[in-house]
Amino acid sequence: MTTFEIDIEERRSDPHVFEVLGRVVGVLCDVPGPLANALAFRLWPLLSGNGFALSWHGATPTADNVVSFLLDTASNDRPFGAVELVERTEFITVTIGGVQFQLRPEPMLDADDFAVLTEYWRTGTVSSGSAG
Repeated sequence: MTTFEIDIEERRSDPHVFEVLGRVVGVLCDVPGPLANALAFRLWPLLSGNGFALSWHGATPTADNVVSFLLDTASNDRPFGAVELVERTEFITVTIGGVQFQLRPEPMLDADDFAVLTEYWRTGTVSSGSAG
């Protein structure tokens, strides 16, 4: 194993990281949580750092809804830890208890989007709809 691989393995086996992960996923996916009714919820470890990417399909909630829910939860639950907004790029990154979470909502395609894709694959042109 290289030094890089050993470092990643040590971070991924840190009990604190998994405690924070369990609290965050439990809060987000519980009945009053914003991801309780989301479709295709996915979670994977980041390649660098001690964090995780959270992804879900659906029109709601937005990443901003999830961040505001996490901020409200952290203000009411001290063991949960502080929630800090790190950056906004193509996704929102927050740090909770020293662990980074990338929030990546994936919008669902609607009927207009499918119509555009069908025409695109037949003709190579995009004429209407919201995809493209």
